[in-house]
Amino acid sequence: SSDDPVKYEYVTFNNVIFWYSLKEFAKAIEDGVKNSLLDLCERIRKDVMENMVKEGRFIYSTDLKGNYDFYDDPTGSILLFPYLGFIEIDSDIFRRTLEWVFSPENPYFIKGKYPGEGNRHVRHPWLHFYSTLILSGIDNDDMIRRMPLDRLLMCETIDENTGKCLTGIHFPGSSGFFIQSMLKKYGHGKA
Repeated sequence: SSDDPVKYEYVTFNNVIFWYSLKEFAKAIEDGVKNSLLDLCERIRKDVMENMVKEGRFIYSTDLKGNYDFYDDPTGSILLFPYLGFIEIDSDIFRRTLEWVFSPENPYFIKGKYPGEGNRHVRHPWLHFYSTLILSGIDNDDMIRRMPLDRLLMCETIDENTGKCLTGIHFPGSSGFFIQSMLKKYGHGKA
């Protein structure tokens, strides 16, 4: 998840990452503990679907007392859920979530020659966003190919009109995430 403060303490992305991590860990351990972990994974998934879906789409965070916010952070995006195996890309919930992310209702979706999602920290497109789209099978790498990058070394954020780096030149997190998306795209599985 992002390192930025959240509005409410229960973050959907964090719970899905916990679910995914437990599920992957369960694959490598003994049967007795494995079954307990898989049961816990199922309860986490059920809780996320019951408490972190509002108006037919994923929320970003909640206090579990009726308060929640619609938001997406490219550094811990709810758009990664199909890649993580949490939800099918063609499900109604994910489709509505995706529509919201790209809609004018999302104040952090930035339009321009290089449109993309910003966040509360920096209101310009994050390169994590493009890698997320590739990993989840939402988009290809055409946008990245058109950006004036420094030998495909990724930065943190770009100017939505010029595609030039604004923050985090040669940002390791973005570069590593991009390589992971390319490995998946070209048939090398999860990196």
